[in-house]
Amino acid sequence: LKYAIDLAAPIESAPVFHNDHLFIYLRGHQIVHLDAETGKIIWAYKRAVPVTTTLQRTTKPLIIGNKVIVGFADGFLGALSMDEGLLLWETKLVENSKFVDVDLNPVLAGGMIISGSPSGELKAINPDSGAISRTFNVSVMAHPVLKGEQLILGTNDGEVVIMGLNGDILKRVQ
Repeated sequence: LKYAIDLAAPIESAPVFHNDHLFIYLRGHQIVHLDAETGKIIWAYKRAVPVTTTLQRTTKPLIIGNKVIVGFADGFLGALSMDEGLLLWETKLVENSKFVDVDLNPVLAGGMIISGSPSGELKAINPDSGAISRTFNVSVMAHPVLKGEQLILGTNDGEVVIMGLNGDILKRVQ
């Protein structure tokens, strides 16, 4: 055992290892950035989530350049600065009143972040500004999988959908 550290909350998603650093999403809407070699906490970002009906799931952080992209239980997708953990931008992806969690792992596809919530439609977001570039007419229950220039999606209707990055549905299987 090289080190052990108590993060004071359960780990909710797979840690992300990037350039000798670990990014860990904890229960309680907190992201922790650690030095992977020593276990030293570099920063922690805690999000106040006023929504009372949450699924209590989290996204696996996505690293793009010097940004850590994460979904939050209040319906927002956000970008944190890798160095300080400061919120660079946030974008509301879901307008419902319940279960608005953005807990689909964000993926980088075609220069856009693809993410969303099982209670809303899948969205394409500009990684620099956080602006929504496109809304896809599909609600997704499972994490999107990128295969080449196509997304493989599990829908809320029990379908597996293969979709092009332009939003065209190429194949559907119930």
